[in-house]
Amino acid sequence: MKGNRSGAGRKIRLMTLFASAFVAGALVIFGIASFLGALAGIARIPDRWRLVAAAAALIALMVVDVIAVRRFSWCPLGWRRQTPKALVHHYAVPAVLVAWGFDTGLAVTTFRVAALTWGALILTLFGFSSWQSGLAYGGGFVVPMMCLLLLSPRTERFEALLHARPVVQSISAVMLGGSAALLLTQGRS
Repeated sequence: MKGNRSGAGRKIRLMTLFASAFVAGALVIFGIASFLGALAGIARIPDRWRLVAAAAALIALMVVDVIAVRRFSWCPLGWRRQTPKALVHHYAVPAVLVAWGFDTGLAVTTFRVAALTWGALILTLFGFSSWQSGLAYGGGFVVPMMCLLLLSPRTERFEALLHARPVVQSISAVMLGGSAALLLTQGRS
Protein backbone atom coordinates (compact mmCIF):
# COMPACT_ATOMS: atom_id res chain seq x y z
CA MET A 1 0.00 0.00 0.00
CA LYS A 2 2.84 2.40 0.82
CA GLY A 3 4.36 1.90 -2.64
CA ASN A 4 1.06 2.93 -4.23
CA ARG A 5 0.91 6.09 -2.18
CA SER A 6 4.47 7.09 -3.01
CA GLY A 7 3.81 6.27 -6.69
CA ALA A 8 0.68 8.43 -6.64
CA GLY A 9 2.55 11.15 -4.77
CA ARG A 10 5.34 11.13 -7.35
CA LYS A 11 2.79 11.29 -10.17
CA ILE A 12 1.09 14.28 -8.56
CA ARG A 13 4.44 16.03 -7.96
CA LEU A 14 5.46 15.49 -11.59
CA MET A 15 2.08 16.68 -12.85
CA THR A 16 2.37 19.74 -10.63
CA LEU A 17 5.79 20.53 -12.13
CA PHE A 18 4.35 20.31 -15.63
CA ALA A 19 1.29 22.38 -14.66
CA SER A 20 3.36 25.08 -12.94
CA ALA A 21 5.69 25.35 -15.92
CA PHE A 22 2.69 25.51 -18.27
CA VAL A 23 1.19 28.43 -16.32
CA ALA A 24 4.60 30.16 -16.30
CA GLY A 25 4.83 29.78 -20.09
CA ALA A 26 1.28 31.11 -20.46
CA LEU A 27 2.13 34.16 -18.34
CA VAL A 28 5.20 34.79 -20.49
CA ILE A 29 3.34 34.62 -23.84
CA PHE A 30 0.42 36.73 -22.63
CA GLY A 31 2.94 39.15 -21.11
CA ILE A 32 4.71 39.40 -24.46
CA ALA A 33 1.38 40.04 -26.25
CA SER A 34 0.48 42.74 -23.74
CA PHE A 35 3.95 44.30 -23.98
CA LEU A 36 3.92 44.31 -27.79
CA GLY A 37 0.48 45.93 -27.82
CA ALA A 38 1.68 48.63 -25.42
CA LEU A 39 4.94 49.09 -27.35
CA ALA A 40 3.03 49.52 -30.62
CA GLY A 41 0.69 52.02 -28.97
CA ILE A 42 -2.40 50.03 -29.87
CA ALA A 43 -4.29 51.45 -26.89
CA ARG A 44 -3.95 54.93 -28.48
CA ILE A 45 -5.90 53.79 -31.55
CA PRO A 46 -9.55 54.90 -31.27
CA ASP A 47 -11.67 52.23 -29.60
CA ARG A 48 -13.92 51.79 -32.62
CA TRP A 49 -10.97 50.89 -34.86
CA ARG A 50 -9.46 48.57 -32.27
CA LEU A 51 -12.81 46.82 -31.84
CA VAL A 52 -13.24 46.35 -35.59
CA ALA A 53 -9.64 45.18 -36.09
CA ALA A 54 -9.85 42.71 -33.20
CA ALA A 55 -13.24 41.44 -34.44
CA ALA A 56 -11.83 40.96 -37.95
CA ALA A 57 -8.92 38.96 -36.53
CA LEU A 58 -11.32 36.80 -34.49
CA ILE A 59 -13.48 36.15 -37.56
CA ALA A 60 -10.37 35.11 -39.49
CA LEU A 61 -9.49 32.70 -36.68
CA MET A 62 -13.05 31.37 -36.70
CA VAL A 63 -12.62 30.59 -40.42
CA VAL A 64 -9.35 28.79 -39.62
CA ASP A 65 -11.22 26.55 -37.16
CA VAL A 66 -14.04 25.84 -39.61
CA ILE A 67 -11.51 24.88 -42.30
CA ALA A 68 -9.67 22.62 -39.82
CA VAL A 69 -12.93 20.85 -38.91
CA ARG A 70 -13.78 20.30 -42.58
CA ARG A 71 -10.28 18.98 -43.34
CA PHE A 72 -10.16 16.79 -40.21
CA SER A 73 -6.87 18.46 -39.22
CA TRP A 74 -5.26 20.32 -36.36
CA CYS A 75 -5.17 24.11 -36.23
CA PRO A 76 -2.71 25.12 -38.96
CA LEU A 77 -1.43 28.14 -37.01
CA GLY A 78 1.74 27.97 -34.94
CA TRP A 79 4.91 26.00 -35.18
CA ARG A 80 4.39 22.38 -36.18
CA ARG A 81 6.63 20.83 -33.57
CA GLN A 82 6.74 19.55 -30.05
CA THR A 83 9.30 19.42 -27.29
CA PRO A 84 11.70 16.65 -28.41
CA LYS A 85 10.93 13.31 -26.76
CA ALA A 86 14.65 12.52 -26.82
CA LEU A 87 15.18 14.98 -23.93
CA VAL A 88 14.07 12.23 -21.55
CA HIS A 89 17.21 10.27 -22.51
CA HIS A 90 19.50 13.15 -21.55
CA TYR A 91 17.81 14.83 -18.58
CA ALA A 92 15.89 13.86 -15.47
CA VAL A 93 12.13 13.44 -15.87
CA PRO A 94 11.31 16.49 -13.69
CA ALA A 95 13.51 18.73 -15.85
CA VAL A 96 11.94 17.39 -19.04
CA LEU A 97 8.44 17.94 -17.67
CA VAL A 98 9.29 21.54 -16.76
CA ALA A 99 10.69 22.19 -20.25
CA TRP A 100 7.69 20.50 -21.87
CA GLY A 101 5.20 22.33 -19.66
CA PHE A 102 6.79 25.73 -20.29
CA ASP A 103 7.01 25.12 -24.04
CA THR A 104 3.41 23.98 -24.23
CA GLY A 105 2.26 26.91 -22.09
CA LEU A 106 3.79 29.34 -24.57
CA ALA A 107 0.79 28.45 -26.77
CA VAL A 108 2.40 29.31 -30.10
CA THR A 109 5.34 26.92 -30.12
CA THR A 110 3.57 23.57 -30.41
CA PHE A 111 0.59 21.92 -32.10
CA ARG A 112 -2.79 23.38 -31.20
CA VAL A 113 -6.19 21.81 -31.63
CA ALA A 114 -8.08 25.07 -32.22
CA ALA A 115 -7.48 28.76 -32.89
CA LEU A 116 -9.13 30.00 -29.69
CA THR A 117 -5.77 30.50 -27.98
CA TRP A 118 -4.75 32.84 -30.79
CA GLY A 119 -7.97 34.77 -30.20
CA ALA A 120 -7.09 35.25 -26.55
CA LEU A 121 -3.65 36.51 -27.57
CA ILE A 122 -5.22 38.91 -30.10
CA LEU A 123 -7.50 40.34 -27.40
CA THR A 124 -4.47 40.83 -25.16
CA LEU A 125 -2.45 42.45 -27.95
CA PHE A 126 -5.31 44.88 -28.65
CA GLY A 127 -5.56 45.77 -24.97
CA PHE A 128 -8.95 44.16 -24.27
CA SER A 129 -7.34 41.88 -21.70
CA SER A 130 -4.03 41.89 -19.83
CA TRP A 131 -1.03 39.66 -19.31
CA GLN A 132 -2.98 38.19 -16.38
CA SER A 133 -5.11 36.34 -18.93
CA GLY A 134 -2.21 33.91 -18.94
CA LEU A 135 -3.38 32.77 -15.50
CA ALA A 136 -6.86 32.01 -16.81
CA TYR A 137 -5.47 30.30 -19.91
CA GLY A 138 -3.05 28.26 -17.81
CA GLY A 139 -5.65 27.29 -15.25
CA GLY A 140 -8.19 26.52 -17.95
CA PHE A 141 -5.79 23.97 -19.37
CA VAL A 142 -4.02 22.44 -16.39
CA VAL A 143 -6.98 21.95 -14.04
CA PRO A 144 -9.02 19.80 -16.49
CA MET A 145 -5.83 18.06 -17.67
CA MET A 146 -4.85 17.09 -14.12
CA CYS A 147 -8.38 15.88 -13.37
CA LEU A 148 -8.40 13.84 -16.58
CA LEU A 149 -5.03 12.29 -15.83
CA LEU A 150 -5.90 11.48 -12.24
CA LEU A 151 -9.44 10.21 -12.75
CA SER A 152 -9.52 8.40 -16.11
CA PRO A 153 -7.95 5.13 -17.18
CA ARG A 154 -5.10 5.77 -19.61
CA THR A 155 -6.62 4.30 -22.78
CA GLU A 156 -9.97 6.00 -22.29
CA ARG A 157 -8.54 9.49 -21.83
CA PHE A 158 -6.40 9.47 -24.96
CA GLU A 159 -9.09 7.97 -27.17
CA ALA A 160 -11.57 10.54 -25.88
CA LEU A 161 -9.16 13.39 -26.59
CA LEU A 162 -8.55 12.22 -30.14
CA HIS A 163 -12.26 11.99 -30.87
CA ALA A 164 -12.99 15.39 -29.28
CA ARG A 165 -10.85 17.44 -31.73
CA PRO A 166 -13.68 18.43 -34.13
CA VAL A 167 -15.97 19.24 -31.21
CA VAL A 168 -13.34 21.45 -29.59
CA GLN A 169 -12.67 23.19 -32.92
CA SER A 170 -16.39 23.78 -33.45
CA ILE A 171 -16.76 25.22 -29.96
CA SER A 172 -13.72 27.40 -30.60
CA ALA A 173 -15.24 28.67 -33.88
CA VAL A 174 -18.51 29.54 -32.13
CA MET A 175 -16.68 31.32 -29.30
CA LEU A 176 -14.49 33.28 -31.72
CA GLY A 177 -17.51 34.29 -33.82
CA GLY A 178 -19.52 35.23 -30.73
CA SER A 179 -16.62 37.28 -29.35
CA ALA A 180 -16.25 39.07 -32.69
CA ALA A 181 -19.98 39.88 -32.69
CA LEU A 182 -19.74 41.17 -29.13
CA LEU A 183 -16.81 43.43 -30.07
CA LEU A 184 -18.71 44.78 -33.08
CA THR A 185 -21.77 45.59 -30.98
CA GLN A 186 -19.50 47.48 -28.58
CA GLY A 187 -18.18 49.51 -31.51
CA ARG A 188 -21.70 50.80 -32.24
CA SER A 189 -22.23 52.16 -28.73
